[in-house]
Amino acid sequence: MDSRTARLGVILAAACLAALAGGTGGCVPRDAIREPEWKKSSFFTAPYSAREIASGAGKTWEISGDAGTQGYCLRRTVHGRSDVIKLLIVTDVELAVQRIEVLSASGRRASRVCRPIFLDQFIGKRPGDAMRPGRDVDIVTGATISSRAIIKSVHTALAELSDTLAEPADR
Repeated sequence: MDSRTARLGVILAAACLAALAGGTGGCVPRDAIREPEWKKSSFFTAPYSAREIASGAGKTWEISGDAGTQGYCLRRTVHGRSDVIKLLIVTDVELAVQRIEVLSASGRRASRVCRPIFLDQFIGKRPGDAMRPGRDVDIVTGATISSRAIIKSVHTALAELSDTLAEPADR
């Protein structure tokens, strides 16, 4: 592993831990992900390590510590009508969503889907849970396409994580 990949893993793990440490939900400024924030997390216990376990539509990391696997972080890029939104989905070991953070968002309507009132609907969702737009998960008026894209991305990411973990361990 080169130093750039290792650094990215540390930054991503820090983002996951910051998200679980009680971030406000929504858009996370790049400079808000700092070591003191994630070290305060009660979800992941230090020392920890992040190991990439899947890539494809996005990247997936397993976060481990002395007690074993503590959870997973999934990074996905979502395209709305004219928006590009980068998500960080944090799950526990049972694959229940603990937090969703918008790492970056560009476009006129993207800020609407960064709000906690939308993102917090996913907390507790697991692979296989119904996530029908407008029924199981509310959509944001004026950002319907972005809302639907995020819902689909979260649903797909959880299913892919479940499938990845169900594969025989040949790593």
